[in-house]
Amino acid sequence: KGTSTRSQSSRSPPGSCTRQMLVGSLKLVNIRNASARVSSVTTRALPIPGSASSPRRSPSGLNSSTTVAADLRYDATTSGNAHVASAGVAWSGNANLQLSEGRVLTRESATDNVLLGYQSGQLQAELNPDQINAQINIDLRDDGEIKADITMPTAADQELAGTVKARLENLSIAPALLPEIGRIDGRMQADLTLAGRRNAPNLSGGIGLEAAEIVLPDLGITLEDANVDLETTGNKLRFDGSAKSGDGQVELTGDLQWQQGQPEGQLSINGERFRAMSLPEIWIDASPALTLAVDGSDIDVAGEIEIPAARITPIDFRTGVSTSPDEEIIGPATTSEGDSTWQLKADLQVTSGEDVQIKGYGLEGNLVGTV
Repeated sequence: KGTSTRSQSSRSPPGSCTRQMLVGSLKLVNIRNASARVSSVTTRALPIPGSASSPRRSPSGLNSSTTVAADLRYDATTSGNAHVASAGVAWSGNANLQLSEGRVLTRESATDNVLLGYQSGQLQAELNPDQINAQINIDLRDDGEIKADITMPTAADQELAGTVKARLENLSIAPALLPEIGRIDGRMQADLTLAGRRNAPNLSGGIGLEAAEIVLPDLGITLEDANVDLETTGNKLRFDGSAKSGDGQVELTGDLQWQQGQPEGQLSINGERFRAMSLPEIWIDASPALTLAVDGSDIDVAGEIEIPAARITPIDFRTGVSTSPDEEIIGPATTSEGDSTWQLKADLQVTSGEDVQIKGYGLEGNLVGTV
């Protein structure tokens, strides 16, 4: 039995994390009957594992705010209680947690940037010898809500049941989770139903994404009017997507199904004058007409990519400063992870149009032809 305790680390320099906790009483009756009550747990600047990432360059024409944050943290207050008991080998219990307010944030310079915040939330769970039932309800203020009600049987061959509904009106947290994205202005909705058995779950429903802008710093482009719709029924997945870039657009459609855990299906990518890359040394407009056939770990890519316009100005490294001959690189050695599990076979035709120009290394002219 313990009373309220408090611990706080010393003040850390900017960009690092401090931690503060308030814990209520904890009482263990015996090994077969345990109960606990947490009157209040307040976490300040607790880092989320695996969230750190290195800074990213911001290509020409993109605002510096597209760099990926290097520190993702969670700040919240929680209260609640839990009780667990056993009768022989059968366990039972319940838990009820209340989330008063919380947020996920990053630290930029000397200020905190809130990526996702919630006004309140509740987590309830009940355990009996046959199943575990859990409900989650989180109010994301004006940015949406997350609701889930899931029943999980203790036996692998028993029926699953559950629903998950989410509405996110602000996707600012996406760049912290997906480093390829510099910034996104959009919304997402999900309505999913869980069925089947624990050893063979069945997920059905849909997920939709609408984004006015998605910035991709590595490619130097901004996707506009992007839409993605995913629909799943049983072991089948269907998706449709489209986006604009530059003066053109691209569309993606496909159907996949899983047979004995292996994917099968076909994807199609079609576009016209889609700005695929826009960096200081190169920009490319592409008009793809591709199909991807997936059969387990085999992927066959076929079709044509027309490049109506491009500018290629390679960086001249001749004026650069060479490294010292006694330079040593300190760090983990790069080792091969073995052969990829994916086997790719391509049958492509690439056609270069009359407005594809190259200038560099003393060469200036147009590249016209087919490969």
